[in-house]
Amino acid sequence: DGIEDGMASDADSATLSKVREILAQLESKEQSVDIISNDRLFYKMFYGDPPLVRQLQLMPIVQVGVISFFIIVGFIGFRNIKRAEQRNIWVGMAKETAHQLGTPLSSLMGWLELLGSREEDKGLSGYDSDSIPTEEILSRMKADIGRLERIASRFSLIGSTPDLTTVDVEEIIEETADYLRQRLPHKGDGVRIEFKRSEPKLVAVNRELLGWAFENLLKNALQACDARTGRIEIKSSFSKDLRKVCIQVSDNGRGMTPGEAKRAFQPGYTTKKRGWGLGLSLTDRIISKYHRGDIFVKESSPGLGTTFQIELPITEAGKTQG
Repeated sequence: DGIEDGMASDADSATLSKVREILAQLESKEQSVDIISNDRLFYKMFYGDPPLVRQLQLMPIVQVGVISFFIIVGFIGFRNIKRAEQRNIWVGMAKETAHQLGTPLSSLMGWLELLGSREEDKGLSGYDSDSIPTEEILSRMKADIGRLERIASRFSLIGSTPDLTTVDVEEIIEETADYLRQRLPHKGDGVRIEFKRSEPKLVAVNRELLGWAFENLLKNALQACDARTGRIEIKSSFSKDLRKVCIQVSDNGRGMTPGEAKRAFQPGYTTKKRGWGLGLSLTDRIISKYHRGDIFVKESSPGLGTTFQIELPITEAGKTQG
């Protein structure tokens, strides 16, 4: 009993000492009230918040700090992603420029070599044995030079506000389709591009940029098709409210999964082994930003093909005609 009384006394003494320490802290903070009765100090009441309340008061500050940290980390990550995307775009644009310029330059070099060999033959035998007339060679060289001028004009329009003129959009489609038909595999015996002009559809567009958009879209369809059995069909019509021209480009190529269709217009995304994934992204920019239109994947299934749809606002003259 004596040992237990000693332990209890020690506990009471420690508790009393801790209470006195807390009271001293409260008194130093003037967290006390004197209770006076009959001009005599009856007792002194101390008050204060427990440690848990003070910790809870700090919680909003901690939460704001954590949220701010995640916002800063997210912003930095998003900025890095945008910078990487821009780097990919610039690299891809440089690659696309080289690719666009390569075809007409190679053609010009070939024609020049043919003309050079013809002059050598004339010098040796005095007889031109080549079956291609010089006039035709010069005509094709002129066409290649025109192609180079068009490519330079297209790239110069990127980043600026292009001039829009009212034209029949079917003229641009037919011009682009004819240009690509001449460069189809097997001289067009395998892949077919089908388009039949109907009534004019007047749209305010930049001819160079819109032609570039159609060209990118058709090239994408050609790359998705089989070289022997590929079919690309282009249709144009007015929307039901007669406010838009709807252009559908359908192919019977490899098609896309829903996930691929959602990412089709993202810069740098491609399902091909070779390529920079800029064709559809550039087409989307030309249609949406420069022509206030819309382009989307209307339908696509793996192995069954893909249909893209372009919607362009028509002019007042086009509305009257439609």
